[in-house]
Amino acid sequence: MMWGYIHNKIYHLIAGIIPVAALLISLQLHAIPEQSNRLAASVNTNYGYMYLTPNLLKEPLEVHITSGGSIDAGYLGDSCAGFASQLPDYRIIWNGSLSTLHIKFESENGRKTTLIIQKPNGNWICNSFSADNEKYPSVLMDRPYDGVYNIWVGSYTFGEYTPGKLIINTKKN
Repeated sequence: MMWGYIHNKIYHLIAGIIPVAALLISLQLHAIPEQSNRLAASVNTNYGYMYLTPNLLKEPLEVHITSGGSIDAGYLGDSCAGFASQLPDYRIIWNGSLSTLHIKFESENGRKTTLIIQKPNGNWICNSFSADNEKYPSVLMDRPYDGVYNIWVGSYTFGEYTPGKLIINTKKN
C-alpha cells in the first residue's frame, strides 16, 4: 500500500517536471539559431592570428586557409555576400602607422570567394571582387587604425569550401 502512495507522488512530481523541462529545452533550442546564424568575433579563430606592425610586414604575409561555412554574410548588408564560418578565419592585431593595408584572398581553383572584415571599431567591410576587376576579392584600407581586424573568407555557394591563400600586405600587389 505504501508503494502505491509513493509511486503516485513520484508520478505527479515527474509529470509536473517534464513539461517545464520540455518548455525550457524548447526555448533554448529556439534561441540557438538566432545566436548561431551570425559571424562571431570570438577569442578563437580557424587559422590563427598575427600581431603586426609596419616593421613586421616588410614582405606579404600569406596564410593558407579554406573559404566557406554555413553563415550567410548577406545579413551584414551592402557588398557583403557569401557563406562563411561563424568564427573568424584569421585575425590581425595591428599596431602602427601605415598608409595602406591590403588584404586579398586567392583561391587555388579560381572559384569566386568573398572577403568579410570586421574593423576595430566594429564596422564591416566586404568585397567579392576588386575595384580593378581582378578575379579575387580584395580590400584596400587607407590609414588603418590600431586594433583587431577579424577576417572571414566566404564562398558564394552554401557547402562549397575553397582552398587558397590569404595575403596581407602594406601595398597593393
